[in-house]
Amino acid sequence: MRYFIGYLLLFCSPLLHAQLHDYNWMMGYSGGEGTDTTNEFGLMWWRFEDEELRVLDHQHEGQATLWGNNAVYSDSAGGIFCYYDGKDIYNKNHTKMDGGMDWHESPYETGWLSPQNGLLFTPFVGDSLITLINSQHFSYDLGSSNLIAGQDLFFSKINTIENNGLGKVVIRKDKVLLDTLDYGKLSACRHANGRDWWVIVARYTLKEFHRLLLTPTGLEWVGTQQIGEGGNLGLGQAFFTPDGNKHIRYNSVGGGEQDNLNIFDFDRCTGLLSNPRQEAFDQFGGGGGAAVAKGSRYLYLGAGIHLYQYDLWADDILSTRTQVAEYDGFIDFNPTTFYQSQRGPDGKIYICGGVGTRYMHVIHNPDAPCPDCRIEQRGVALPNFNVGSVPNYPNYRLGPIDGSPCDTLGIDNIPLSR
Repeated sequence: MRYFIGYLLLFCSPLLHAQLHDYNWMMGYSGGEGTDTTNEFGLMWWRFEDEELRVLDHQHEGQATLWGNNAVYSDSAGGIFCYYDGKDIYNKNHTKMDGGMDWHESPYETGWLSPQNGLLFTPFVGDSLITLINSQHFSYDLGSSNLIAGQDLFFSKINTIENNGLGKVVIRKDKVLLDTLDYGKLSACRHANGRDWWVIVARYTLKEFHRLLLTPTGLEWVGTQQIGEGGNLGLGQAFFTPDGNKHIRYNSVGGGEQDNLNIFDFDRCTGLLSNPRQEAFDQFGGGGGAAVAKGSRYLYLGAGIHLYQYDLWADDILSTRTQVAEYDGFIDFNPTTFYQSQRGPDGKIYICGGVGTRYMHVIHNPDAPCPDCRIEQRGVALPNFNVGSVPNYPNYRLGPIDGSPCDTLGIDNIPLSR
């Protein structure tokens, strides 16, 4: 069954040398005219120029509220093009995009809330079209308890040339998959041919995974794979390692239930997961997130008050868990614990300092083993409060697996950052 998909999926041009689609991050909430003049609330604009970070106070521009849903897309030259906050899509002028208003019907003024959001942006053909994949979230009764789960996948498309380059949504919310899914945690990885994209979506059981393949002719549902032991739904993040060889899912559950970390090997030719490793453990402090260093060796997992490092190249990955840092007790309205994480274009890993704080933690040298990775708690002071979200990105720069049976398109592998 073939779907011509979109809602923040990842279909990129074969020209890999200019994929700077992660060069702008938007964070914060309650921006725009009338914002609290104490500078405690409002938007923040992170710009990576020549891979150097600049944090701009964007308090009085834009109306987005970037809670759980946070997706940002830059053009191939690194200029901001659009972003999404769970309810509306905003253009580069920070106004609501044509066709991008009221994206989700929701009981929340901020739209649908989800961890690592249920949205992914990707270029479709060059920079003229963008496709998006989205999962709608809602309260769903899964047996004896009322848990938050995802429901269905939707496809949308943006024409970037319309409205003098401000963009227009030309396909809006076409339903492409009907199922009950994990809460947020959409992730995608480039196919081994260097052009297409695999999209892996977990069912609510967390042991069944939908495989979808995005090609120039559309999105094909390839099948559902059952693997692993499953677990409890929760917050957290899911992603692929930068080299595309592993798929990682972290569910931060809370409520007296154990968190669960799942690590799979991934075949970029077939889209299949294999060799599952699962660890369940208690965490303290609530919330959590994870990210992998640029070299694809070290995984960093922020579980409330603890930050851990795992060596993904070890024979027994789970046995390598090492505590990198423990929350030092600092409070900025809320505790500055370890929460959602993202790797920047500069190679550093940035970790939200809990929910509703004005700090980000920084791992300055994440490709080194602990303690040489150099964690700095509250290494970035923010001009305004962040709710604990960072944008959701795939590795736009991942090329083909040269010489593999899937390397059939003649796309050259160009060494790239991040």
